[in-house]
Amino acid sequence: MRRGRGERGMVMTVAILAVTMIALLAAYVLTVAYNHRRLAQSVGGVRMRAAMYAQAGVVDAQWRLRTDPGGTFAAGGTAYDPPAYSLDVNGDGTNDVSVDISAVTDGPDGNTRRIVATGTQ
Repeated sequence: MRRGRGERGMVMTVAILAVTMIALLAAYVLTVAYNHRRLAQSVGGVRMRAAMYAQAGVVDAQWRLRTDPGGTFAAGGTAYDPPAYSLDVNGDGTNDVSVDISAVTDGPDGNTRRIVATGTQ
């Protein structure tokens, strides 16, 4: 049985359409995967930055406590339980972290502090 020219042309057209549809589907899947990856990285980056800001606040509070032994942060000093303060870590003019140094009265030596630092996103 011989095929005519019209049948061969039809098979070629269907094959081209099938390949085109598969290519479009692959392009869509790649685009969705790329956008999902970018979104995950940006959210992770924001959380990481906030965690780093909080760590910077803890380090600042530890420095304040270490460099003032027996002074304002000492037990019974004027800043034994100081008010919370904020820091601009990256120098952009906005506060990036809030730090609270509080006295812990049930500590082992009565001179224990609790440092709570919260980084902003």
